[in-house]
Amino acid sequence: MGGSTASIVEITQLLQRYFHALDWKDYALLDRVFSSDAELHYDMGTMGEGGKADLPTMVRQFEAFNRVFAFTQHIMGQPLIDCDGDRATSTTALRALHVQVALDGNENTWVVYGFYEDQHRRTEEGWRIQNRYFRATHFEGELLPAEKVESFPAPPWRTRGRPEVEVP
Repeated sequence: MGGSTASIVEITQLLQRYFHALDWKDYALLDRVFSSDAELHYDMGTMGEGGKADLPTMVRQFEAFNRVFAFTQHIMGQPLIDCDGDRATSTTALRALHVQVALDGNENTWVVYGFYEDQHRRTEEGWRIQNRYFRATHFEGELLPAEKVESFPAPPWRTRGRPEVEVP
């Protein structure tokens, strides 16, 4: 196995684009990450298994879940990518910081650690994730319930006069 340098770079950018979409709450960007027939499974351990979902369902779940965070930062480890023609697999470590603002104004930090295992397919539009399995392995802090925190449909730091950045 292995793969061309170009494919490995493109898949790495694809994975980073996913994290950018979550952190910037730019969910339309996920169409450039996943194939239209993608199957996604998120196992959050003690929080329960999310089960298998298609892309439109998962996008709605991302939007609803991420509203409770004023700030997120998903940091991936260097992915291990194996390519075989128009197919590839990758395993990527994750550390994801989530910041909530409680109704009393105090900040709450919750950190998730885990691994993504993905199957990729090269399409006419480029590489896409076709199947994703995420397993959370460790948590730090506490996730406060939605009714106890402020809601943020967009990152508040994006509305403070910062220039928009075009995502490649």
